[in-house]
Amino acid sequence: ALLFGEALSPLQWAGGVAILAAVLALVRAGGAAADDATATSNA
Repeated sequence: ALLFGEALSPLQWAGGVAILAAVLALVRAGGAAADDATATSNA
């Protein structure tokens, strides 16, 4: 984990954490269910 963190710049690391946090927030808020509905309507 430390080597992986050191391989990224602080800005890239922070961006990755922000993206992961956003995805987790969407999933916990029911974003996965909304995505499934969208995929069904698009199909």
